[in-house]
Amino acid sequence: MSAEARAKYDEQLKAMRANRDAAYKKLQEMRTTTESAWQHMQSGVDAAWASMKQPLEKASSQFEK
Repeated sequence: MSAEARAKYDEQLKAMRANRDAAYKKLQEMRTTTESAWQHMQSGVDAAWASMKQPLEKASSQFEK
């Protein structure tokens, strides 16, 4: 793996870890939330998943080349 490819990989991995940590935090918040707050929390979880999915798809497409 070239130095440039390794740098891109490391950058994407760092972004995915940050997104994973944000999603974990949201899940922890959900454990203590009431049923009435679920709808609000669900939109945050959906956004967290979307932000994790995008870098994963990008990384996957680059390594398929």
